[in-house]
Amino acid sequence: KFYFRIFDCDEDKKITENDLYTVVNYLFGTLEDENGKDFSEEDRKHLVEKLFQEADTGQKEYLDVDDLEKILWVTNIEQK
Repeated sequence: KFYFRIFDCDEDKKITENDLYTVVNYLFGTLEDENGKDFSEEDRKHLVEKLFQEADTGQKEYLDVDDLEKILWVTNIEQK
């Protein structure tokens, strides 16, 4: 539940795509790739969409604690 609170930016007990984007933007907003290019807003949005599609198994349009666990422990982003 500790991690859930980090990702639930608006504290509504759901993690929406907006919540996830806020965290991704904070973590990767200034990151550069191996060619020195910024991790663009488009790249961050794409990452959020992929993570959300992978984790929102119930098609609820939000993530719950179980969904977040899937992102944190099961999803292998490098294969996407």
